[in-house]
Amino acid sequence: MSKEIPFYFKSTYDNTPERVCITDLDNKILWVNGSFSKFLSWAKPNRDNNPVGINYFDLMRNHIQEDEFIISHLQNGIKKIKKNDKNCFTYEFPVYTSTGSTWFMLVACSKTDTETNNKYSIIKMYDITEHHNRRKLENKNDDNNIVRQIITESMHTWRQPLNSISLFAQDIKEQFDDNTLTKYYMNFSTNQMLGEIQRLSNSIDDMASFYTNSTDEDTINVSETLFSTVKKINYVLMNANMQINLDCHVLGNIQSESYIQLSDTFKIRCWTGTKKCFHGCHKGNILIFGDKVQYNYISRLLSTIGATENNPEQRNIYIKLSTTANSMECRIEYDYVSKDAKNTFDFIANLHKQSYKGNIEYHIGTDNMFFVATFDEYKTKSPI
Repeated sequence: MSKEIPFYFKSTYDNTPERVCITDLDNKILWVNGSFSKFLSWAKPNRDNNPVGINYFDLMRNHIQEDEFIISHLQNGIKKIKKNDKNCFTYEFPVYTSTGSTWFMLVACSKTDTETNNKYSIIKMYDITEHHNRRKLENKNDDNNIVRQIITESMHTWRQPLNSISLFAQDIKEQFDDNTLTKYYMNFSTNQMLGEIQRLSNSIDDMASFYTNSTDEDTINVSETLFSTVKKINYVLMNANMQINLDCHVLGNIQSESYIQLSDTFKIRCWTGTKKCFHGCHKGNILIFGDKVQYNYISRLLSTIGATENNPEQRNIYIKLSTTANSMECRIEYDYVSKDAKNTFDFIANLHKQSYKGNIEYHIGTDNMFFVATFDEYKTKSPI
């Protein structure tokens, strides 16, 4: 099958360091160079590494990248380049293994053999991990400076009216001394104002503590990230007839009567009785620290287990967030089972161990399953 590839294509890429794969217009792999073969052995050492004849996207799903969100971007990009030889598609994405993560840039273009007029897709992959980490650190420093400036300006702005309220409270007491106010009203007003001053002052300090991240890790808002993740894979969940149901009872045990439908495939039920922790873009009130891209990836994997398996009945995933004195717990219950669940759970458990302090537990039964992750380092804030 490799004879279908023009000789000058192979001679150009045979010994190059970039990982090169050549496919036909139906995405069937016709040829790969040595660097691509080594890449497959690195990604999955225990699998057959002869990809010739396999659909490129099936290879990506089963051998390299199980994330349908990333796969869909690659499919759409490569589809567009086939229409014009002058077009080129680039995309950056991570590959996670049991030992860590590596970032790649995929570059795809379409080429036509002038002798046979056959058209091919040439797909190259470059390791950009060092560049990605350096860029992330630079962006992190910029973000920290912006947040620090916002907090500083907010604290200065908010404390000015607090000082005015304090002076006003003192003036009320002076009016009482001049026999213009009753003692009851003076004491009541003074206590109310001073109490409000103390409350607002504490809230400023809490905000500074909550939003300031002194580590090099990303700040991850658990509920907000889950909601944004589900929006990105909404089409996958709809096609698979799957529903995400989020219970958040971090700050109380007052159960809402019903779920709130936020999208076609996402519902929430807030246990504060106010739903204020989801007010304003559904941001939620729990923070953890880690690699945000990896956390999004884990969220997508846990939310799409079994999505490629044909099942006409609706399947539900119930996610419950809770806290104890020592940890934040995310419990995910599935009202179905999947043949891919064990491998996915084991893989995510390994990623969790690499990135977070906490534990993983899961169980796969005959007609349901659950997955529990705990995080020992987290922050919460009052939604009110």
